[in-house]
Amino acid sequence: MEKIIIDAEGLLLGRMGTYAAKQLLLGNEVIIVNAGRVSMSGTKRDILSREKAKAARGTTINQGPFYYRNPATYVKRTVRGMLPSKKSRGEEALKRLRVYTSNTQGLKANVKIENASVEKLPNIKFVELSKILNIIGAQK
Repeated sequence: MEKIIIDAEGLLLGRMGTYAAKQLLLGNEVIIVNAGRVSMSGTKRDILSREKAKAARGTTINQGPFYYRNPATYVKRTVRGMLPSKKSRGEEALKRLRVYTSNTQGLKANVKIENASVEKLPNIKFVELSKILNIIGAQK
């Protein structure tokens, strides 16, 4: 079992998430740092309208559905959606995932994900995840 550390700063959420999910299914331990600095593709207006529409669909506070406002839990939930989380294989894989909002432990990334950087894709629009979550109502 290999320990993979991913620095999410400047990476696209979906592409980074698929790489992390694949490594988890292969049996590796994955640590994602700087989850607040990950980017989402799309315009700020489109992303905000989609997130606000999801939050407006809720029923009650106790019954959900729940929408995460912490970048670490948002990223973990995204990766969970890419795993077969209702099967034992997916549950075990999710237990090997650690996500941190910042890099307070001084971990160095030991993997470089190809084609996930926003600099490699100059024609797309993107917004940092922490900016979106702050507008929705995240704690600073």
